[in-house]
Amino acid sequence: MYNAIILEDELKIQLLIELKVNKLAPDVSIVDKVSTVQDAITSIEKHHPNIIFLDVHLLGESGFDLLEYFDHINFQVIFITGSNDYVLKALKSNAIDYVLKPVSDDLLISAINKAKMKIKEGINLQDYKMLIEKMKIIEPLKRIAVSCKNGYEFVQVENIIRCEGDQKYTKIFLENGRTLLSCQNLGIYKNKLSERFFLCHKSHLVNGSKIQKYIKDGFVILTDGVKIPVAKRRKEAFLRFLHLH
Repeated sequence: MYNAIILEDELKIQLLIELKVNKLAPDVSIVDKVSTVQDAITSIEKHHPNIIFLDVHLLGESGFDLLEYFDHINFQVIFITGSNDYVLKALKSNAIDYVLKPVSDDLLISAINKAKMKIKEGINLQDYKMLIEKMKIIEPLKRIAVSCKNGYEFVQVENIIRCEGDQKYTKIFLENGRTLLSCQNLGIYKNKLSERFFLCHKSHLVNGSKIQKYIKDGFVILTDGVKIPVAKRRKEAFLRFLHLH
């Protein structure tokens, strides 16, 4: 038996997929149906599914947020998308399984059979990593999942002023004055936020759009008034990042 979770924000489509899976693939058990990325993370950690039916466009969220959260993906994903857009082109180019809305029996069973085959052969993490990188280029990252002591908090990237490394933890400073303490190290956030953020010091990752002033002796002042050092060996790259060099 294969265990599966459906992440879809439309209740009718949730039920439709469940009914079709029960009919077409009786060896696939739908163990949970959720409508948000946060609930999906909790469900995955509880049920350890083999397959995720993942809606690309959720209400106020992206299905890619789920993949972005996990450092290691040990489940096969079947994407559910409703439009012939840039997402579909990215899925096709990476040979990732998908089903178009409205969900047809033929496409669904074909995707399930491919997923089963890939599970037996072993999950190809590289496919998902390449897809995530491609989506970052096509659609700039809007939110990240911050792993905190009591769970996860989803944060709008545009609201992050800076991240500060504190050994194996990271302090994330937000525009509203809040500070989140993440259980992940600064290197994780450097990789997640590579597009619009710069590691100007081994302990400081700053949002380029929140830089208010650059001081030539090696400091930047951010929109919250905090003064952050720029390491000498990073100065040239930092000036290029700011388009000043």
